[in-house]
Amino acid sequence: MNGIFSFFVVFLIVIGTRFACGDELIDEVVAVVNGEIITQRQLEQVIFLSGGNWEFEDIVEDFILYQEAEREGISVSSETVEKALVEIKADFSDAEFEQALAQGGLTVSEYQEWLRRKIVRDRLKHQKGGKIDKNIRIKDRETREFYLKLKKYLDGQDISETGVAQFYRSHKKNLANAGKIQIAQIIVKSKVTADLVLQQLKKGESLAALARK
Repeated sequence: MNGIFSFFVVFLIVIGTRFACGDELIDEVVAVVNGEIITQRQLEQVIFLSGGNWEFEDIVEDFILYQEAEREGISVSSETVEKALVEIKADFSDAEFEQALAQGGLTVSEYQEWLRRKIVRDRLKHQKGGKIDKNIRIKDRETREFYLKLKKYLDGQDISETGVAQFYRSHKKNLANAGKIQIAQIIVKSKVTADLVLQQLKKGESLAALARK
């Protein structure tokens, strides 16, 4: 676990890529953490499930923790996830539960996946104990400054071409190992095509190459 979060921007590529079907926006990729995509939909879902208390930094931490758990071979059975889900739903009817999830843009299957990942992360935390808190804490002032500017950018407070260019110039050194900030819009004819594009991004396909296609 040493060093996996000592400077999280090394692992983070910020992408403002929108996947649209005609004039309808399907989703937007807001970041890629070690090759794993975080979409705007996922971001909003996690914020909803946290009661609005989480910020982008917390979500990136969770993605990194889950990736570390996978590297450690930590897994959870579907029976364990189902048991946890039954306990959570105990005071709700199926309709009430689905309605509550819908408020956060979640389906039951999406919630189950979130729950599975949470249990996996919790098992990692239990195994590693205090070592994780020490390793993922962002202490460096420069890193914190980068994060705050990154959050401002992601929140849309400065999404102009000039703003993006200035952000990149200011932190070019920090981003050297992570790739570069890319702004693009990919228009596709169907959700199926959008899903294919997402899969290609996950496999490491160049964003620029996909945009040209």
